[in-house]
Amino acid sequence: MVEIMHSYSIDEERIKTLKVIGVLSFALTLPLLNIFKHIVDYINNLPYADIFPYIPQLATFGAIFLGLFYLYDRYLWKKSFVGIRLSKIPNINAYWEGQLNTSHGEGKQIDVKVNIRQTWSSILIILETGTSISKSEVASISLSKSRLVYQYFNEPLFSSAKTMHKHYGVALLDFEGDSTLKGCYFTDRDRQTHGDIYLKRSDGTNNV
Repeated sequence: MVEIMHSYSIDEERIKTLKVIGVLSFALTLPLLNIFKHIVDYINNLPYADIFPYIPQLATFGAIFLGLFYLYDRYLWKKSFVGIRLSKIPNINAYWEGQLNTSHGEGKQIDVKVNIRQTWSSILIILETGTSISKSEVASISLSKSRLVYQYFNEPLFSSAKTMHKHYGVALLDFEGDSTLKGCYFTDRDRQTHGDIYLKRSDGTNNV
């Protein structure tokens, strides 16, 4: 089953990056139109072409923009060139393992596995325990506070205790270097539990 990622907010304007991609797309459009000038002229001479002018130009620009955006969104944003990263957004796209200390019942420590799938514009956080699985629905990364905040929906596994049921919650995780996430969580008033979360990046590679 393919999990659908959702957008996430950051405390930095993404529009600046989109403007750069737009300028690069425009710069690449002009030479490509010259290279394929005979095709452009053919399209412009088609019947009714005057009703929809500049079709080759707009189509070429749009295709280049989408291509550059895809490359940046999936790959380039997390790359470094001459020691400078193209984006300040932390790359947490990985598998994580750790513990969750919960206030549920008499309190206990639970082993958790977390799969974070992330691109420049989208993210999905899946946390699994032996009794339930939760998936993020809304998320935000604060660059100034080095913190990930997300709202999740939790569903018990079929084999879990009957006392467990679906619920919403919020997790706040601080970045401690590149390999540690540490923070807390709390659930809605129906569940009314809270606790601490400690995660370490595992060796597994998560390819989006």
